[in-house]
Amino acid sequence: MPSAHLVFFLVLHAFLSPVPSHPQQSQNPDASLQLLQSLKALSGSQTLADLTLRSTVRHVSGSTDETGSATLRTTSAGVSRVDLEFSSGQWSEVVDTSSKTPSGSWSGPDSTRHSIPLHNLFIPCAWFSPAFVISGGLSTPGAHVSFVGQETLNEKLVQHFSIVQVFPTGVEDSATFQNLATLDIFVDPISQLPVAITFNRHPDDNLLLNIPVWIYFSDYRTIQNMQIPFRVQEYFNGVLSRDFQIQTVVINAGLTNASIQN
Repeated sequence: MPSAHLVFFLVLHAFLSPVPSHPQQSQNPDASLQLLQSLKALSGSQTLADLTLRSTVRHVSGSTDETGSATLRTTSAGVSRVDLEFSSGQWSEVVDTSSKTPSGSWSGPDSTRHSIPLHNLFIPCAWFSPAFVISGGLSTPGAHVSFVGQETLNEKLVQHFSIVQVFPTGVEDSATFQNLATLDIFVDPISQLPVAITFNRHPDDNLLLNIPVWIYFSDYRTIQNMQIPFRVQEYFNGVLSRDFQIQTVVINAGLTNASIQN
């Protein structure tokens, strides 16, 4: 495990640096421009300040297979909330990357809050919104954007991009933390719309163990001149975990970080 001093340094490096109003220059500017084209295909010339999605959701975990409702909310400041309601109880997750030190927590049917460890807070907090994923990834201080290549994903041709948060090479375990802050985005070369993203989660007590998470976006529809995926599927370690079928979309309703967290 990293020392407390290392964690403090990395938090300062990643979150106290001023966030640029435009995507930070990477070592591969062409890749950044291509992802900007994808962002334009998603949101046009509009500014996305906040988003609320209400959906049905199927949750699969071991022998559990249940269907319920979900509300997913996020703001451009970097706060997100996911609320799930099933017959077995309610689940909630709140992540805040807007402050100097990122934080997150989750609760289950017993309403007890559990903290999310720092090493699981480098991934996109608004993983259910490709527009927020791309804009957040491009504006992350120290982000290195690269075009990996053209590939086949689920028998479809895609363009593969990688966004890595680069830490100082002289810092102990910098490679480990870069692994925690790596995001891959797969874009349809014709529509320029993202079809999937992938990143790693980790057990609370082991930041070195990677658990791959894949998020698939499909059934895009035009809402207020923006392209919104109406199906979002999450695969956890290669197995379907949650399947969201979006019912309603609310864009730029004036959500605040406080209103999401409370």
